[in-house]
Amino acid sequence: MSFADDVNNQEDRGFLPWWCHTSKTPSIIGTVVEYDSMATDFGPMELTVIRLEQPAVVRDGKNEEPRLADAGELVTLGIKGASLSKCWERPKPVGGKPAIGERIGVKWLGNRTSEKYKREYPVFAVRVDGREGQAPNSQAATLAPEGHEYADQEAVSSTMGDDLPF
Repeated sequence: MSFADDVNNQEDRGFLPWWCHTSKTPSIIGTVVEYDSMATDFGPMELTVIRLEQPAVVRDGKNEEPRLADAGELVTLGIKGASLSKCWERPKPVGGKPAIGERIGVKWLGNRTSEKYKREYPVFAVRVDGREGQAPNSQAATLAPEGHEYADQEAVSSTMGDDLPF
């Protein structure tokens, strides 16, 4: 079973709807409500429950079509994949993992191709509202997965800005 299949099967086991980043709706903004985890064949995956501040696209289960979730709805953000995991643990420029009750913004900035491995991976920006030293509209945490490097970090930063409101 692949990691994606394992995660999709978990979606059908009673978890809240899962956030789905798309090119039309690449971000999620809300408040961290709680942390949880789920077992996969690839080890535990951290889950974050978020109360949406604005509508977002979610999936309710493996065979369900994506739908638009309303503001106020609880959704799950699976902290999977090296890129999102690193950004979540170390949102730039300050602080650590978002705490319960903090307002967060996560934006999918698109995919990049590893120079070294020639494989594509997603790139995310993670922000925590109100953290000192966080400049508005600056490049948030956009870290390459372990063993991958951007060809030109400055070029990536200038072309992958985000529009998160904090």
